[in-house]
Amino acid sequence: MPTPLPKTVRAHLPFPTKDKSHATWVSMLGFLCALPAFSGDLYLSALPTIAGEFQTTDTAVQLTIATTMLGAACGQALVGPLSDRYGRKRPLLIGLFVHCILSLLCAWATNVYQLMAFRFIQGATNATANVIAMAINRDLFTGRYLSKMLSRIVLVIGVAPMIAPSIGSIVIMYSSWRFVFVLLAIIGAINWVICWFWLPDTHPRSQRIKQINLLHIFRLWKRILSDLRFLSFAINNGVVSVIMMSWVMSAPFIAENDWGFTQLAFGLTFAVTGIGMICGSQINAYMVTRIAPQKILRVAQPLQWFLILVMTITSYFISEAVVLLPILFLVFATSNPISANANSLALHDKGDLAGTASGLLGMMMTVLPAIFSPIVGYLGNTFSVLSTVMLIFASLSSITLIFGAKVYSSKEGIRD
Repeated sequence: MPTPLPKTVRAHLPFPTKDKSHATWVSMLGFLCALPAFSGDLYLSALPTIAGEFQTTDTAVQLTIATTMLGAACGQALVGPLSDRYGRKRPLLIGLFVHCILSLLCAWATNVYQLMAFRFIQGATNATANVIAMAINRDLFTGRYLSKMLSRIVLVIGVAPMIAPSIGSIVIMYSSWRFVFVLLAIIGAINWVICWFWLPDTHPRSQRIKQINLLHIFRLWKRILSDLRFLSFAINNGVVSVIMMSWVMSAPFIAENDWGFTQLAFGLTFAVTGIGMICGSQINAYMVTRIAPQKILRVAQPLQWFLILVMTITSYFISEAVVLLPILFLVFATSNPISANANSLALHDKGDLAGTASGLLGMMMTVLPAIFSPIVGYLGNTFSVLSTVMLIFASLSSITLIFGAKVYSSKEGIRD
């Protein structure tokens, strides 16, 4: 049986009253949240081709990824306060429209520096999707139901970067790298139409902040980040993203050099970790309706740390994929219960500034991976190096949850 949405939530939705399932709602927001991930990774397989066409270095072309992530970090930090001032729908529609324009400009870029500039703005504008999707869910849900809905959203944010390169490879195989950006414009346009006709503005005028300027935005950031518990959850989610993105960035080299995989086998390694995240999301969505999010977090994070420890020790003695991939599957299965419940706990008492808080959470999940995920590449791109880096950041996750968020205190956290 599909899980029913509360009556107060269904009253906000443009779907027929008889549609009581949350499946339509999750599908709409999930498709929206896939846009930033697809924008970042859809063209990865074309990087050498772009470098050759623009007669530039591989490093210069790789910087177009970094500028996109930097733009996304800036965009998420700014769009959150704007959505608290002007509502959820208007900033989202503007962001999606500009994303479409920038995607077309990327398709017609004539040199790598133009592509960098266009990608920065594109990242800043389509970042509105993740931020506002989380803010909308916080407007409508609290407690365990919020954890359940965020579990679905975090699943899309985590899985999309893993399947995007494969989809992009297929597109480029039958067209050119420029059509990838045309496709991104089409996806953005579809999202715009869906949001215009079917997405309600869940942040009424009576609850919006009364003024907004740069100084006021800084004050909002300071107000939220001065909450040590929120800051700890935000850092934790950024660290979990580092763990996942370290694998995404190093997997092509590990699959080729350590395991000697073909292109097909390489695609299957991403399928393994992607399925792990899906399983973790499904388990968390089921458990969170019965167990408090804080209790799940108390188990999921130590379990991930232990699995990474086992994987690290094993990788120094055994390098076969058939041994290591099952452990990696379990590591990724624990990621969603950690991120989704941490997001829910972080947003629980931030209802009045859900947009700003969601933006800061998203910024942390973008900035930390952008800075630290390339470490594996610098140290050698081997599975043992990858697992060691994962272990370091999993330990940092433990520290933030124990001493900052205090998830092991006697309090049970949110219930309803």
